[in-house]
Amino acid sequence: MYTKDWALNFNGFSKNEEIDLKMFSNFFEEYIANRKYIYLDDKGEARIKIVVEGTQLPHVLGLHKWNNLPSKNASLQYEAMKNGDIDLDLLKIDDGTWQEYRKRIEFIPYSYKMLTVVGNSDIRIVPSEKSNTFRKRGIDIIFKIPTSKFIYVLEMRRIDDHYVFTSSSVYNRNSSAFKAKYNIVPISQISIIEK
Repeated sequence: MYTKDWALNFNGFSKNEEIDLKMFSNFFEEYIANRKYIYLDDKGEARIKIVVEGTQLPHVLGLHKWNNLPSKNASLQYEAMKNGDIDLDLLKIDDGTWQEYRKRIEFIPYSYKMLTVVGNSDIRIVPSEKSNTFRKRGIDIIFKIPTSKFIYVLEMRRIDDHYVFTSSSVYNRNSSAFKAKYNIVPISQISIIEK
């Protein structure tokens, strides 16, 4: 079973270890989903609000791109992940899609630390230039965490007064996607409210 301590200390999977989608989906349900995350500045003012629902996880992982899954519906996919009907063996059958999206899946455990620990990730407002890599895809804000070889990014879109997960990406550390000027949002406290 994945725990908060495991997620806080996660530093990638070894070559002999893979994510267990059932365990992670249940971890996501218990510790990440169904919450509102409010990021406060040093004056205690709310700068960013993020609402996380469990049904966002399949899209963040890119499951809508697989052709061999029983459903494209995120709610049904999420339930199938939690009960073990969608697992890595099933995803690997579609080898082309697996190769394209596997890093998203391998890096998703970073999301807990990114959302809950102040200073663990850069929170950046995406510039309004239409040529920006993220703006082209309708992304308004990113949470960025560098690892030794890659930069893992949680991507979010603004809806009314809050943001929601839309996807995640993995970039090489020298990617041109981060050469644009981003406004970094200074955060000194996180308030997490269960819904």
